Amino acid sequence: MAASHTVTSTTKAGLAITGKHFDRSLVALVNRITGGFTLEEYEFASSLGYEGYLEYQLDHENIDDSELDASFAHFSTLPMGAALLKQTIKDLQPNDPNPILELQAHATMRALYSKRQLYERMVEFWTYHFNIDIHDKSCRMLKSSDDRDVIRPNAMATFADLLSASAHSAAMMYYLDNYNNKVGAPQENYGREIMELHSLGVTGPYTEQDVKEVSRCLTGWSLVHPNSPNFGDFLYIDANHDQGEKTVLGVTIPAGGGKTDGDTVLQMLATHESTAQFVGGKLTRWLLGYEPSQTLLNKVAQVFLNTGGDVKSLIRVILKPANLEAFDPWSNPKMRRPFQFTTALIRAVGAQIDDQGDPENQSFLQIELDKMGMEPFGWGPPTGYPDSLAAWGSSLRGRWSFASRLMANEILHVSVSPAQVIRRLEKASKGDMASKVSALLTGGTMSFHDESVLRSYFGSFPEITWPIIAEGIAFASTSPSFQFY
Repeated sequence: MAASHTVTSTTKAGLAITGKHFDRSLVALVNRITGGFTLEEYEFASSLGYEGYLEYQLDHENIDDSELDASFAHFSTLPMGAALLKQTIKDLQPNDPNPILELQAHATMRALYSKRQLYERMVEFWTYHFNIDIHDKSCRMLKSSDDRDVIRPNAMATFADLLSASAHSAAMMYYLDNYNNKVGAPQENYGREIMELHSLGVTGPYTEQDVKEVSRCLTGWSLVHPNSPNFGDFLYIDANHDQGEKTVLGVTIPAGGGKTDGDTVLQMLATHESTAQFVGGKLTRWLLGYEPSQTLLNKVAQVFLNTGGDVKSLIRVILKPANLEAFDPWSNPKMRRPFQFTTALIRAVGAQIDDQGDPENQSFLQIELDKMGMEPFGWGPPTGYPDSLAAWGSSLRGRWSFASRLMANEILHVSVSPAQVIRRLEKASKGDMASKVSALLTGGTMSFHDESVLRSYFGSFPEITWPIIAEGIAFASTSPSFQFY
């Protein structure tokens, strides 16, 4: 499907191409709602137009992803309940299915190859908003069901749905200790984090007393014992619930409410103005950039309040074309996190995982992500992986190494086809190789400086061979024009 993408001139609206036109706004949209720009994805987006493509991706349930779904047929632990996973992990032999590896491979494969790209971006966002370290305690057995039953079904629903599902999640119960929250011996860890990290934000209008009161409301919320065949199911234990009157954020919750005390708190938090500002702002920064205007943040917060935190409505207002114009990669740069850097490069060059039905083949890619500091589901603190330049701007050596070894086919079970890449580059000559690489990786939006350096690189060789092309692409992927989007 690759078409001509020779860059001839630049305009504010976009980049003039031989027989085509790279629209900057559309390139920016593709970069923000997918795992990374590809020529094929851009052509598809161009055929629908900006609004049409965004609406297509928002309607994720009607996007046929059956081909990719079929590749997970041998991921035997993904549909397992916690009890069976517990037994599987206990008896794990060297060649047995590994639940952690299967879950990591599943997330990575979907980010790379799913047609539901915006949906996968939102799954990633909510995964780390409601962060659970897969290596923590019993979370090894419980995170798979949290991903399957909490995050994925609600990633494009409402925030209230997400907050409630997470609060009932066995994995979250274990990770933040609420399974052990009982009258007379309250466990305040989850009560604090549900306000500070999940809803109101660290500067939210709550006090230490509110933390205690929310924790009291959530006493008795637990899960079925690990020795039970129903291990991992939500269980409310009335005898462990504090039935006294509580006051949360100035609102009195009458005595004797039982489990509904917790449900009441969840609804209060999900619809609070501070939650609208905090969660709406975090989503805006995720999709646009680090410093959105307060005017935009206020608009997003109002949509949050008007729609009950409807995720699709929030995305629509955040990704209006006028908003994207304010986040040019050079004036308001946002740096790719290691996971998106990896998926963006693999997608751009069309690399493939050998025998995608075997998660063991993907363990080598997970190792690479770990080296770059972003093992899927592997962030220990409840804050989730950071989304800031300060967090990732100084840790680039792993990216450089990965890009060079990927293009040299030195990463086991991850294959780059020289013939396919050369085809995508339209068999470019030495003189226009730099512009074709810019088109391949960035939709022709590489900066003048970065493209000039790349042109000098290719021009330094008497003839262009595949190893030179491969290293040139790796070199270009470490430039600011690819690192930032």
